[in-house]
This record gives sequence, structure tokens and C-alpha cells, in this order.
Amino acid sequence: MAHFIALKFVNQILFEHISTLNENYRHIPTTNNSSDIEVNYESYWGILMFKKIFINQTPAKPGFFIGVKMKFVAISDTHGMHNRLILPKGDAIIHAGDISRMGHEEEVIEFLNWFKELDFRHKIFIPGNHDFFFESSSPQKVYDIIPENVIYLNDSAVTIDGIKIWGSPISPWFHDWAFNRKRGFEINMHWNRIPPDTDILITHGPAYGRLDKTIYGDYVGCEDLLNKIHDIKPKYHICGHIHEAYGKWNDGNTTFINASVLDHKYRMKNEAILFEL
Repeated sequence: MAHFIALKFVNQILFEHISTLNENYRHIPTTNNSSDIEVNYESYWGILMFKKIFINQTPAKPGFFIGVKMKFVAISDTHGMHNRLILPKGDAIIHAGDISRMGHEEEVIEFLNWFKELDFRHKIFIPGNHDFFFESSSPQKVYDIIPENVIYLNDSAVTIDGIKIWGSPISPWFHDWAFNRKRGFEINMHWNRIPPDTDILITHGPAYGRLDKTIYGDYVGCEDLLNKIHDIKPKYHICGHIHEAYGKWNDGNTTFINASVLDHKYRMKNEAILFEL
């Protein structure tokens, strides 16, 4: 009897608020500020959960129930061929850089127009060594073109549903491409900024010996980055850059993912990689 009364009460609330809820949910603002993301969802969450439980219309917030995980889709190195991707469903998508071929502004805008329309609640990306626009332009110019529902990370963090994510476009110096830094002191200035409680680390380049082997048999990943990962032990490290090293590997503490969707000849060969947290 008590359950029936509670259900009736909830349905009455839903009936009174359903039109407002539909309108508000479509317009929940999303910004590049992690605290904003958390606040934006919480103000609507009580009714959203009732809507999921009793009329099965709106997906539940990942992590709200014990045992419910967020589904991530990882991709990297699309180099302007993003329209050819067939993506699985998920809650969040992560792009680990090289969204363009040569980093021209028009390439970047074309990618962002595609990315912002993807059917994911959270859309996160970092630039890569081909994406010169993000390094050569002023921060204000960059942020002016980032859509409101897209999260851009550049040595910065975002927290989503309690999951702490850090993204950096930096990779070891190689013929002076974008975001290249010399190994040792210079590149460690970036790795030392990674928070110790990071759950998901996104860098464009791989760590040394972790999905970084080229077609010539060389391991070209960053030793300094590997040392940092050993120190902080993130649950996942997402990268790209070395197309032929696509795959997934776990060292007992961290799952490493090279999400490059193109092969070394820039052919669309690999699928997006799914993981849950």
C-alpha cells in the first residue's frame, strides 16, 4: 500500500512537471568548466531519475546507482576522415588528437561541427601534433570556436560524474610539429601538472613501451610519461599518434588504449574502442 501511494505521488509530480522537464533537459548548459558540468546536471536530477524509473524515458545518470558504469568510446587520429566512422553507442566519447591533416582553421571547424552533433552526453577531445591551429592561435580564438557542448582539454582537467579526466596534446619532439616538446625537463613541465588522482589520462602520444611500436620496430613513446603513469596509476591512459600501434593493453594497474582509427598509410582500418568506468 505504501509503495502504491509513493508511486501515485511521484506520477503526480511527473504530470505537473513533465513539459518543463522536457524543455529544460534539452537546454541544460554545458561548458568547459568541470564544476559547471556537475552543477548543470544536479539541478534537474531528482525529476530525471523519477522519469527514468517510472516512465522509462530518460537514461539514468551513470554512477548514480552502485555498479552502474559510464560507457566511454575512444578514438584518435581521424585526420579529417571522421565522417567515415561508424561509432558504437556510449555515454561519452574521447578523441585523443590529430583531428585534422595540417591543422588549418577550416579543418578544425569542420571537425567540431561534426563532433558537436554526435549522440553522446559528453564529448571530449585534445589536439595532436597535426593540429597546429590550437597552438598557433590565441586561447581566446580557440575557445571562441569550441561548441558549448564540447569539452576541449589542453593541459587541463574535467570531472564528470565523479570521474577525473586530464588531457594533454603534448608529445616528444619530432621534426617540430605542433605541441612537440623535448624529452626530459621540457616535457616533464607538462607531465608534472597531471593530478595524482586522475582516473582517465588522455595524451596524444603514447608512453614508452605501451602501444608505441612503429612499423620499423622502434619504440618511440615517452619514458617520462611512463614514469608519471607509474607514479599516479590512472585507471586508463588513452592515446594515439602511432597509428600502427592501435590496441589495448593492461599492466596490472592501468589499461592503455591506443585508439588510432587510421593505419600507418592513413587508411580507415580500426574501430573505436569501448571501455567502462
